[in-house]
Amino acid sequence: PEWVCKYKVGIPSGLSNHETRDVAFSSDGSIVAIAHGHMVSLWDHADATMLTTLMHCDKSPVDRVEFVKTPALNDDMILTQSQKGVCFQSPYNCTPSATTTSGWTWSLPPSTTAVSVLPHATTVLVDHDLVVIAVSIKKSTHLVFVDVVTGQARKDMIWVLPWRVKCMTTVPHNEQQQQTSNWVPLSQSSETTERTRRKQKQQQPIQVYVLMYKG
Repeated sequence: PEWVCKYKVGIPSGLSNHETRDVAFSSDGSIVAIAHGHMVSLWDHADATMLTTLMHCDKSPVDRVEFVKTPALNDDMILTQSQKGVCFQSPYNCTPSATTTSGWTWSLPPSTTAVSVLPHATTVLVDHDLVVIAVSIKKSTHLVFVDVVTGQARKDMIWVLPWRVKCMTTVPHNEQQQQTSNWVPLSQSSETTERTRRKQKQQQPIQVYVLMYKG
């Protein structure tokens, strides 16, 4: 098929001075996120109108931007990653409700010198509501698992790999293999339903696929 250019996005002068490093689309395809240096601009996909800008937590260049949506989140969230940390925030600048997260920041300790977050090696375990961050420590890699809602790292889930990670991804659990009925008893509260979902989540194996190299 022949490619057709629908429109070109004109980057504002304040952002054009920075290198464009990554692009991502929202889950419904209506919003485009573009990373420029330590900033992220959000655009309406329908008419290429800029909606707003977001700033990465530590003001260091963003290596990756991604829209994230998991069962624990009602709306899309924006994940930005640099070599110093990961920022998780709402793209809509709205006041969070009781069922959403207000966002969080996970950063390397300021005194750390021989450690960095590996570029393009952060992924999301949708079925487990976790963000997996690959941290380079000398010639090895530590995988840190962070809760998508609280931003707290799971101290019981730090995996140490012998080599450096080049890239990393996950495969969502096949819901068709454990499909359950849509009928919910009237006596079953939403709290009970959430406990059931968490129990099923804990029973699912965690699978992370990594490409590693020596050096």
